[in-house]
Amino acid sequence: MSLPTVSVCMVIRDEKPFLNQWFEKVIQYADELVIIDNGSKDGTWEIVQFLKAGPDGGPKIIVEQADPAIIPELGFSFLKNRAAQLATCDWIHSLDADECLDPKQTGLLKPFLKYCKPDVVSIVTRSYKAPDAKVPILDRWDDIIERAAFEDTTHRRIYRNRSNVEWRGYIHEELYQGENNAHAFCQGSDFRHLHFTHYRTWTHDALKRARYSWMLLNAYRHQGLQANTNCWWYTVYVPQHLKDIEHWAGLYEQLKEEGKV
Repeated sequence: MSLPTVSVCMVIRDEKPFLNQWFEKVIQYADELVIIDNGSKDGTWEIVQFLKAGPDGGPKIIVEQADPAIIPELGFSFLKNRAAQLATCDWIHSLDADECLDPKQTGLLKPFLKYCKPDVVSIVTRSYKAPDAKVPILDRWDDIIERAAFEDTTHRRIYRNRSNVEWRGYIHEELYQGENNAHAFCQGSDFRHLHFTHYRTWTHDALKRARYSWMLLNAYRHQGLQANTNCWWYTVYVPQHLKDIEHWAGLYEQLKEEGKV
C-alpha cells in the first residue's frame, strides 16, 4: 500500500522574511501547498504568486487571496476551513509561516499516517524563545533549533481530509469532528511542530498583536464568539491582561479608522 499524501495549508499575511525558510522545510514532505493570503502589503503575495508554478517535481501549489477584513469579522477558523476545502491530499497539516515540522521527522510522517486510525493527530508545539537582546536569526532556523530555549505545549494540527473534521472558534480556534473536540479522540504522537514567532522583528508584529487583542476583547464582550474555544482565555487570561488588551485593541481601532488594516 502506498504512502498517504499530505497537503500543507497556510493562512498568511505579511510574512516575507519567513517564507523562504518555511518553503524550504515544507517541500521536504508536502505533496501540495494551499496558501491563502489575507491582505499582505510587504511583497508576500508576489512571492506566493511566484511559488505558484512550483519547482519541477515539487509539490502542487494552490494560492488564493482573501479580504483582510474576513478574520476580524468571521474569525481564524473561516479561512483555515477555506484552505482545507481547496486541499486535495489524504491528510492536512495546518501551518503558519513561522512554523515547520521538525526537519529530523519529515521522513517519518507519512509512514506514521499510513497506519493512523483516528482522524486527528496530536503533536508537540515547540515555541522557541527569543534571546534577551532580541537579536534576529532569521536566516538560520537550524541554529535556533539547536541553541535557543523553548517551551513545549500540545496541539492538534494534522487531520484527515474529508473526514468531517473542521476548525471552530473565532480566535484560538480548535479542531472538532461533529460536536466532539478533537482532543478527546486524537492520536498522540511525538512529532514536533517548531514555532519561531518570537523571532519576528518587523512592524507586522505590532499589527498582529493589535488585531489579536481586538478580537480577544470582542469575544470577551460578546459571549457568542467564545464558542468552541478553551474558556481559559475568557475566564483567566483576558481578565488578567485586560488593561493591556484594551490598549492594543484601541490601537487597532485607530488603525482601522486610518485604513491601515
